Amino acid sequence: MAASQAGYEAIGVDPSLGAVLAARRAAAQVGASSRYLVADARHLPFPPGTYDNVFSYSVIQHFSRADAVRSVSEIGRVLRPGGLAKVQM
Repeated sequence: MAASQAGYEAIGVDPSLGAVLAARRAAAQVGASSRYLVADARHLPFPPGTYDNVFSYSVIQHFSRADAVRSVSEIGRVLRPGGLAKVQM
């Protein structure tokens, strides 16, 4: 929500429908234009080279090593050349 309020096109991804619905409600309450999708970080539903920035907050450290590698690979795939990924663990 903070990213959308700062002018970014923000899209949140979570595998939990409940979490996505809660995020949508919270965004609506504060007037944030962010969008939220039920999706898996290991298989992001975006074409290659779609985004300039990707931010992951407190997610990847909970994955197995193989799933973490797959998720980081997906982040790289959806970034445009020269894009920036920030992963907080």
